[in-house]
Amino acid sequence: MSSPMTKIFYFDADGYFQNIGWAQSDKKGMLLMPTNATTVAPSLDEAYFYKWDKEQNAWLAEKKPTDASELVDQVVDHKSQTPHMIELRKILENLTKDNPRYRDERGTKEEGYHHKVVYIPEPTQDEKDLEAAEQEEQELLQKLRDTDYIAIKIAEGAVEEDEQERYEEIKAQRKEWRDQVNALRASQQALTAKISEAKA
Repeated sequence: MSSPMTKIFYFDADGYFQNIGWAQSDKKGMLLMPTNATTVAPSLDEAYFYKWDKEQNAWLAEKKPTDASELVDQVVDHKSQTPHMIELRKILENLTKDNPRYRDERGTKEEGYHHKVVYIPEPTQDEKDLEAAEQEEQELLQKLRDTDYIAIKIAEGAVEEDEQERYEEIKAQRKEWRDQVNALRASQQALTAKISEAKA
């Protein structure tokens, strides 16, 4: 006659609930328990992780993160394949994806390729102005590139008489664009210095 089976609850190396199993008793009725399991059942609410506390002989409920701010600076193992860690990585990925204020920062090879949520501060007005100036400069440089052929034709004296007036207007416009680019670069230099000073 086989001994009765007892339901047991496994936890991983970090103490988090892993899965449900069964244990047998020996001939004396002693339960043959593995070291990483308990007969105490966790509540298993989907909104919580459960961690086994040997001192209290109880499962401690940890609410699963629902906002990226709850994960800031928490190091999440990249390699662990425990159910807890797999789910935590998935939660982290979902909460940081397309999030303008938080990002998933990966650790280096030496650090173990871990995941860590990092808060991205709201840009200051100077930083916003710098970004706008850089974008405007690129737009002006594109306009200059788009009209380079005209400058070449003028330099080579290959402008037809009927094109002369229009090309002169574009030539003047190009000078204005270059002046604007120079002014924007000076502005960017001043803003960059101001931002660096504020962060020092």
